[in-house]
Amino acid sequence: MSHEKSATFEVDGRDILLRTVVDGKQRTPDEAFDLFRRGKNPAMGTFRNKKELKAAQQIFSDTDKVPFPKRKPDRNSPIGTTFKRSLKR
Repeated sequence: MSHEKSATFEVDGRDILLRTVVDGKQRTPDEAFDLFRRGKNPAMGTFRNKKELKAAQQIFSDTDKVPFPKRKPDRNSPIGTTFKRSLKR
C-alpha cells in the first residue's frame, strides 16, 4: 500500500484532505492548514461526508490506481484524525 502524507480537516461541516508535505518539506497539520488558507497548499479533495472521504482515501492508497512505490506507513502520523478548523482568521 502506498501512502501520501496528508491530514483531514473539518471546515464548515465538510472534510478537506490536505497534503502535509508541501514544497518538499514535512509540515505539521497546523502548518499545512495555514498554507491552505494562504492558497499555497491546494486541497486534495473536499467531501460532504465521511463515506466520501474514506472512498477517496482508499483510491489514494490503492497501489493499483496510484503509481507510487510501496513505502511503510509513517508510524508518527495521526492516521484517521480529523482536525477541526475555521477559515476565519
